[in-house]
Amino acid sequence: MSHNEEVSYGGSERRQCKRIRKSFVMRFRQKDDAEGGWSMVTTKNLSAKGAMFTYNKPLPKDSFLDLKINFPNINGPIECMAKILRFEKYPNSLLFNTAVTFTDIAESAKNIINETAESFYLRKADRIEP
Repeated sequence: MSHNEEVSYGGSERRQCKRIRKSFVMRFRQKDDAEGGWSMVTTKNLSAKGAMFTYNKPLPKDSFLDLKINFPNINGPIECMAKILRFEKYPNSLLFNTAVTFTDIAESAKNIINETAESFYLRKADRIEP
């Protein structure tokens, strides 16, 4: 599978926001593990509603994560909470694609992501068609 291909799944298309295929550095920790440290990953794609990233182990479905997303042109990371929707083993790899939906994110952060998605959406290489 090439980097530009999206992993397919059997569900229906439910995207409500434009999703951009762009790598952003993101840190996360499991919400129920306050003692645990932060893990660093990069996004595979991102929208104002959620993200997909690759991680080296499966994370429990329906569990919650604290996220910090480094975003260009803003001071400090976007901080939010997300719920794990699904994970899929990446073919021929020890990695897992992990899809999350944002459950607690500031409206201003959503606007920043949406504006960035709109600008990247004009560049066909960075968009994912619904």
